[in-house]
Amino acid sequence: RYENAFKTGGVTKQQLDQAKLDLVNAKARRDQARISFGDATIKSTINGIVNKRSIEPGSVVSPGTELFELVNVSTLKLRVNVNEQQVATLKPGSMIQVKASVFPEKEYKGKVTFIAPKADSSLNFPIEIEVTGNPNNEIKAGMYGSAVFSTATAQQAPIKTISRTAFIGGVGNNQVFVVKDGVAKLSKVVSGRILGEEVEILSGLNEGDIVVISGQINLEDGVKVEAIK
Repeated sequence: RYENAFKTGGVTKQQLDQAKLDLVNAKARRDQARISFGDATIKSTINGIVNKRSIEPGSVVSPGTELFELVNVSTLKLRVNVNEQQVATLKPGSMIQVKASVFPEKEYKGKVTFIAPKADSSLNFPIEIEVTGNPNNEIKAGMYGSAVFSTATAQQAPIKTISRTAFIGGVGNNQVFVVKDGVAKLSKVVSGRILGEEVEILSGLNEGDIVVISGQINLEDGVKVEAIK
């Protein structure tokens, strides 16, 4: 209308430009109102059950505020730790049997979805198993479960362990005294997992070696000793 009026001399060029600017601003306010209206409707990216509500109707919230806790029990994950022998036989997609503590007689199907690229401080590898068979959602989030590995997967080579008190200056130093022919010999070993009061020995000791587990503070390499049985 303003353009027609401008052509007939009814409005000035300045009035026409102002009308166009007002139109642009009105469209911008409309678009912003649509965005605000859309933001007022909260949509979850997953299907699930509301487990906890953190707000009340009418509450004023800011970005980042937790509104609800949703639980998707149709897809559960079991987190377990495996040793290096087991992790070597696993890969993403490997099928694993899963058991829930509350249903010990039942078995569920699971699929490995994540394998940590690095071992933890205990030389175990965290993995995640997605439980794919959960009929009627009988397993709930937070329940305890266990992974059942096949014989081929779970089979381990025999391990050698010694008392952690045998190490000179702590496990990290990887030094122990070994008694050979009545003489204490300072030996270098490679330690593995710490299993309570025992430490796995990966190399440096042979089966049958006699290791000193107390009194090392008074020992030096090459000193004659007598084993107390």
